[in-house]
Amino acid sequence: TVLSTEKAEENISAITTTVATTKAQTTAAQIPKPKEPVIIPDFTVPEKTFTLPSPISVPEDQVTVVNVKDFGAKGDGVSNDRYYIYKAFEYAIAHLPATVYFPEGEYAFLNGGLTIKLPLGSGNLTVKGDGAEKSIIKYPDNWTTKGSWVALRFQPESTPKNTSEYLHDITITDFGVYDTDPVKHAWTVEKNGAKEETHGFDIQYTVRACIKNCMVDSVGDEAIDMVYCIDSLIIDNVVKNSPGAGSAGGAISVGDGCDNVYVIGNTVDGTIASEDKVNFGIAIEALTEPVKNITVASNDVKNITGNGINIAAPKGSIDNVLVYDNTVSYCTTGVHFDGKGEKNNICISGISISTVQKGFYLDGQNTNNTVIEYFSAEKLY
Repeated sequence: TVLSTEKAEENISAITTTVATTKAQTTAAQIPKPKEPVIIPDFTVPEKTFTLPSPISVPEDQVTVVNVKDFGAKGDGVSNDRYYIYKAFEYAIAHLPATVYFPEGEYAFLNGGLTIKLPLGSGNLTVKGDGAEKSIIKYPDNWTTKGSWVALRFQPESTPKNTSEYLHDITITDFGVYDTDPVKHAWTVEKNGAKEETHGFDIQYTVRACIKNCMVDSVGDEAIDMVYCIDSLIIDNVVKNSPGAGSAGGAISVGDGCDNVYVIGNTVDGTIASEDKVNFGIAIEALTEPVKNITVASNDVKNITGNGINIAAPKGSIDNVLVYDNTVSYCTTGVHFDGKGEKNNICISGISISTVQKGFYLDGQNTNNTVIEYFSAEKLY
């Protein structure tokens, strides 16, 4: 079964496909004694059917459309548009459901990124541009941080006590972020001496978050990031030239507290013309909290000095992951398992790996019921 994303836009509300997932079942009797050959456990291959989640539809005549240029933004790539864009979002949040529209242009942020905080339990907010390479937030050469380094972050105004207080239906589409000099814009965080870098899009504590048809070019670290998101999509985006300008770098990250998130049809190309390095292309990261029910399918990941796909649980746990029909090339490692946290029920199927040093790397710590099947690997070096 091949998962197609060519018509993701028109089919996003009802894409259903059947893929094979596998769960290993091992009994105590199958555990080999010293010097005995390893006994391969029996595998069951039940069918897994899933439907991609989609934002709740709101009639157009009920949606407030907010044009950022009506609030003073110029989009000329030079003027500092950050304050005017914030005022546009402030108005939109007071008139939900709303769409914040960015006409074609380069919207320069000269002093930090923009964190948009919404009331607990609110939602139906869309950010829409005229195209991923036409409507762009720009970190210009003279950019400086004022405490926020994420171009556009959405989160509740306070930490939710339960999922009923999560935001809902937050969408970013047909929009871009570009950093003119990610190495120059990396800086040292005083409290711990670590390096911090510019980021792209970040959505937190949201049911039905969606980032689609976007482009993030040359930001220093995570280009697209979701944490504590449920029934959410990262689909048909392009991330390129992410350098890892500080202590780390990466492209697409699904992190702590995420449940039922689909990463589908994205292109990640990490190469830049410098010595700076990107650590991963697509990451499932349980840093401190559980992450579960994640699907990574039909993505093209290439030119990563590090791991093409990274499944890491330093202190949290990861459960039920399907990595299906992806292509990974020109990376240090194709798929990497990392961390001491439990990683359970992982199925990697139909992956094509080429021109890497290592195809798969399992650190052997708390990785259970993992199956790697139907893959091709060539040009290992």
